[in-house]
This record gives sequence, structure tokens and C-alpha cells, in this order.
Amino acid sequence: MKKIAFLALSCALVSCAGHPGADPAPHIVPQPADQCAASCDAMNKKLAPADAGLDAVGCEEGLPVPLKDGGQMSCVEFCVYQHDNGVAWNNDCIVNQAKTCEDIEGLCNPPK
Repeated sequence: MKKIAFLALSCALVSCAGHPGADPAPHIVPQPADQCAASCDAMNKKLAPADAGLDAVGCEEGLPVPLKDGGQMSCVEFCVYQHDNGVAWNNDCIVNQAKTCEDIEGLCNPPK
């Protein structure tokens, strides 16, 4: 009788155990394009050197991204693409806290 009870308890515990190697699928929240637009605008204009003129690009991160097929992706398109693929930009920090281009990596995206 003890063996049956032990076997039933063991089966119940094993059936309730999770699968430790299985990672849950990521839950990606759509990135509003206006947040990406604000970040790109900040990188292109607000963070541009004051003496560089009206057409100056402030940060390299705000430049269009060249594609393998010879085309290019705008900063906003790249921001949305990155977010849709699990790489979220810290848009709020870029827009409201960054004072220099270096702040984008240092302040807004600190090393882990």
C-alpha cells in the first residue's frame, strides 16, 4: 500500500513539474512610431553641435542605416524595426535626458 501511495505521489509531483529549459516566448509591445520620431529628431537636431549649422546631424545613431541591397532605412524605420525584434530603445531618456551623443550609450543604454 505504501508503494502505491508513494508511486501516486511521485507521479503527481513529476506531472506538475515545469520544463526548466523551455523559455517563454517574448511579449513584444508595439513601439509607437512617434516615440521613435522624437528620439531620431533629438539625435539629429537637439544633440547637434550648436556651431555646426542647420543641416548638421548631431549623432551618428540618427543617420540612415545602409542595407545590404544598397538601400537605406531611416532612423525612425530602424527604431521601429529594432523594437519589433526585441531591441527596445530608451526613447524617453534620449529625448529628455541626453545632452550629448555619448549620453545615448552611456546614460540611456548603460553596460550591463
